[in-house]
Amino acid sequence: MAEVSAVLLVDWTEKLISSYSPKRHATLSSSPFLPRELKDEVFSHLIDDKRTLCLCANLNHEWAPSARAALFHTIVINNDTSNHDIFAFREWLGSGDISEVANHVRKLHFKGIRARRNVDMRPAFSAAIIKATDIAEALCQLPAVHSLQFERTALQSSEEASQCLPLRILKRLDMDCTFYDLSPPSSECSTHPTSGLVQILNLFSTIDVLRVSHVTPYRVSKATSVADAVAVATATSRQLSPALDVRRFISHGSLTESHRILFEMLASWPKLGTEMGSLGAMEVLDKASAFNSLVRSAGSHLTHLSLNLAEERIPEDPKKWYDLSKCKNLTHLTVETRVAFHVQDQFTALFANLASLPAYALTHFTAVFNHHFHPESVVEFLWDVDWSTIDDLFGRREAMKAVVVEFRHNEDRGPIRKLVESEVFGFGVEFVTKKLPKLQERGLLRFEQFAAATD
Repeated sequence: MAEVSAVLLVDWTEKLISSYSPKRHATLSSSPFLPRELKDEVFSHLIDDKRTLCLCANLNHEWAPSARAALFHTIVINNDTSNHDIFAFREWLGSGDISEVANHVRKLHFKGIRARRNVDMRPAFSAAIIKATDIAEALCQLPAVHSLQFERTALQSSEEASQCLPLRILKRLDMDCTFYDLSPPSSECSTHPTSGLVQILNLFSTIDVLRVSHVTPYRVSKATSVADAVAVATATSRQLSPALDVRRFISHGSLTESHRILFEMLASWPKLGTEMGSLGAMEVLDKASAFNSLVRSAGSHLTHLSLNLAEERIPEDPKKWYDLSKCKNLTHLTVETRVAFHVQDQFTALFANLASLPAYALTHFTAVFNHHFHPESVVEFLWDVDWSTIDDLFGRREAMKAVVVEFRHNEDRGPIRKLVESEVFGFGVEFVTKKLPKLQERGLLRFEQFAAATD
């Protein structure tokens, strides 16, 4: 047994140490083949400055957290098809083992099963069914947690009390491929939340960043259309705690009708006479019509806006283009288009989309305008640009702090590509400077060139 244990010790230690990377967390799976008496020895081989260890449950009967509790920064509850891991997590919360890491855990990450290729991932088939009572219990037992992430999970309401007093402050809540139940209140005066998402949000007084990506409602009673679902969401919003303050809301990825439902639910809850903080940054990577339908009710809350116009064509009817007249509190605007690095005339496309926006909308951008483009892709649209109007609108804004033009490129570039892009950057600076003399005179123009690994 001793010889086998020694082999296991070396093998597990090497796997753990080699799996660490600055860009990703290590994962340690529990195993019946790892003797409990070796756990402290394994942890003793871990490097002290590695601050994050993801514990991939089964947390119940295999082994308990060791004395090296400081390593347990993030706990990942990785659910399988039988939902064993969430049960193990619940059991662990009620055990004495939790005391060893209770003050060290900073983040909880709930992960559901990954959908097979060509298989629709519906909440009924997701093993990661999370209830507000699970989160409330975890927050009570783990007082240092400041971040939550739901990935491929379904949030379900609970009839049990899910309050965890006092209300907690959360630095970040991420929801990726997350389903949440949405059904109308039983009566107009009902205050008991009928949505698991609302029950979870009501556990907090402040959420600094709420980021959603592919978040979809399900079980929408009496809702046959998006308009009906929005009406249900608005009614559900009245069940949100008036103490809740979402500082920054980020909708990442395509702006879908599902995101609109969620955003309008958040944007319409009563704040007892106070403003909503800043439901700020929304990244819009979809059509103007979806954007316009959203900002009619929620646009006044937007402070940061990112528009990707790379694939957009200006419609014949201006009313079908982006209408920013409701976004009266915008302070930061980012516009992305793509222009070809080998066609100098296409630098006029830098502000082509921007110039097509209503002139009154431009006056709302009071602080920073950020424009970046990728020289790898060829843009098909070439429109005449009224540069003088742009220069005047931005130049006369007293509160304007900067107009930033960013040149992005891939990290992987050959010597010829580097030379061409260097010349393009120089030409771009000279071209834009001449076209925007008022901004240049005020010292507001900034030019940046950097590599973007995600391009």
